[in-house]
Amino acid sequence: MFRVYGKLRFHVLVIAVCCLVSVACASRFPNYRVTVDAMARTIQQPMRTFRLCPGKSQQTGLQYEEFARYATEVLTACGYSSVAASDDADFVVELTVEISEPQMHQSTTSIPLMGQTGIGSSTFSGAVSGSSVSGTAVHSPTYGIIGSVSRTDRFPVFLRKVSMRALASDRTPLWEVNSSSFGESSDLRRVTPYLMVALQPYIAKQTQHQVRVSIPEDDPAVTQLRGGELESYVGIWNP
Repeated sequence: MFRVYGKLRFHVLVIAVCCLVSVACASRFPNYRVTVDAMARTIQQPMRTFRLCPGKSQQTGLQYEEFARYATEVLTACGYSSVAASDDADFVVELTVEISEPQMHQSTTSIPLMGQTGIGSSTFSGAVSGSSVSGTAVHSPTYGIIGSVSRTDRFPVFLRKVSMRALASDRTPLWEVNSSSFGESSDLRRVTPYLMVALQPYIAKQTQHQVRVSIPEDDPAVTQLRGGELESYVGIWNP
């Protein structure tokens, strides 16, 4: 009976560990890890109004219109005003949202194996009859990690990127900001709001180097952006 019980407990523990590992793999990327890179030129006169247009490689259509709305919302929250006519704009912002071809990655995880490691204690009950002893010994086993197995998963990841490039009327570059993220989702409509929120604080700024930003999946700014209610953010580019 003891051997059967020990094997049953061993298998139950292994199944529990595997379930925990499966949950961890399902949430491989709980946050959006974004890289932001921003550059800006020093200007003398204030720049308040902008006109948004697609970048050279940007495909237009309903999806672009959705992304353009996000970009306009982000720029407006920074204190700029959108205008329809080029003559009324202090500068033009070229917007590009793109995604790479899938790249195969692999992840190796070490899974601990649980099992019996020994006997913690033993008890004996019986009777003495003359020079002989008879009875029953009960052993209490101990359990722990007895080894491990490796699990390798292969999955596609994509580079998702948002670029904003501001140009003066004579096409002089004023500032540029890029945000990018590697991830398993190829759904740009799902990912783009996170990239927009990540780059907002760096619009028209000089980062000097790439900045790592982590955006939680339930970030309230993303919800506000999708609903057209992004809170204002005071930029520092305008003198």
